[in-house]
Amino acid sequence: MSVYDEKDILDTWVSLISTDLGLLEREKRGYIKKEPKNEVIQYIRDNKRNKIGVMAAFRHNEEVYIGWSLCSKQDVFYREFGIELAMNRAVKLFDYEYIGDKIPYSIFGDLEIFLDRCAKYFKDAKYPAWVI
Repeated sequence: MSVYDEKDILDTWVSLISTDLGLLEREKRGYIKKEPKNEVIQYIRDNKRNKIGVMAAFRHNEEVYIGWSLCSKQDVFYREFGIELAMNRAVKLFDYEYIGDKIPYSIFGDLEIFLDRCAKYFKDAKYPAWVI
């Protein structure tokens, strides 16, 4: 994957999450029909239900990119930054065949559930080789 492809993918993601407030307000009132979203986001929580990370997936050209971000114990969770890190990781990991050693042990269970959710949401899309 070239740098140009990564930039194109990230630009697509940024355009997906940035919304015009006027458009959002008109949508709430029913003036605009909602289009299906091309992203799925799920938070990773600790035992006290505090957000400590995020898993994110998005579709670009019929390919699904899946990534995650996880805070260390000293970090404070910031939603936007976590999603950005997860999306960047998704782009970087797409071409890998095996990433078992890169996935933090603490999110294995959450990631399995998230992948099932993505399979239902993105039915006819190509997944990274490491998911299969």
